[in-house]
Formats: sequence, structure tokens, C-alpha cells
Amino acid sequence: MDDREVEQAQAGDADALDRLMTEVHRTVYAYALQFWRDVDRAQDAAQEICYRVLQALPRYRPEGHFRTWVLRIAFNYLRHQWRYERLRRWWSLAHAEASEGVRVPDPETQWHTDATLSWLMDSLQRLSPAERSALILRAFHGLPYEEIAVALGCSLQQVKNYLFRGRQKLRRRWMELQNHEDPVPSLSSRLDGNPG
Repeated sequence: MDDREVEQAQAGDADALDRLMTEVHRTVYAYALQFWRDVDRAQDAAQEICYRVLQALPRYRPEGHFRTWVLRIAFNYLRHQWRYERLRRWWSLAHAEASEGVRVPDPETQWHTDATLSWLMDSLQRLSPAERSALILRAFHGLPYEEIAVALGCSLQQVKNYLFRGRQKLRRRWMELQNHEDPVPSLSSRLDGNPG
């Protein structure tokens, strides 16, 4: 996704637009899948994000950060959906508990402690959208801190704080659940943005 391709698409080149949107879809689908950890929700989100990118494309000013611009649109959409889902879930649970005395299931029954990746994805869901997105963009997409700041619309220091707090929460949860002194080394290096 380079600015030359974007400029060609903005100028009406259908092939350039097709190539660009294919790459956009691949990027936002991977991000949404890591964010939601649900194929159907990720497909729906990717489709909506692609539509929003296509609608906003004429307003994009080529500055060499098209991927970051796309991820910013994706983050805004996913954050909005996360907030809506959280409010809807809270309302449903509060209403059900009040009317039927239904107990909320214990989250531990949903964890798959034998698979580190499964555990990591589940635990990411418990972070704030900003912490989760910062970790996903760093660990899975390899973005530098500066690009994460642009994608999330915050300062470089906030990105560092999100990453630090998110890593600390994941490490603390891992230690509590696994009764280890330190998380699996490969997990720690992955969270720190190293391929290890």
C-alpha cells in the first residue's frame, strides 16, 4: 500500500483501486480477527472498514502513511463496536440478573490454558481497546511506536503507556493462572515486538 498506488486509485484507475482495496481488506481483516477473535465478526468488520476507507479515499492526502491511515479508520470502527457490544452485554446481563437471578458464568471456564496463543487472544479481549490495539499493532503487525501513535490518534508516550500496561496485565494474568514465576519466554518476546 504505497502512495503511488493510492494516487492512481484516486485518479480513477480501476485496477489500482482493486489492488489497493484487496490489500486494505487483507490488512483490516487480520487486524479485526486479532481484535475480535471471531471469523464472522472479523469479516463483517473488514467489510464495513473497507467501505469506510473507500468513502474516505478521496480525502486522503498522500504522505507515505496510507497503511497507518487505514488502521486508524479500523481502530475507530472497532473501538466503537467494542463500546457498543460492552454496553449491550452489560444491559443484557443486568436485566437478566434483575429479572431471573441468572449468574454470570465464571470466565475461567472459557480459558484454554494448554494453548498459549488461545490464552493470549482470550486475555487480549480483557484489555482496553487502546491497550489491545497497541499490542496487536506492535506484536502482530510489527508497526513502530510512531505509526501506532498515528493509527490510534494519540501521543508516542501514550502508546508506550498502553504497551507497558497491556504487557503488565497479560504477564500478571499469566502468572496468576499458570503459577509460574515468569511467562513463557516466547510469549514475552512476542509481546515486546520481537519475533522470538
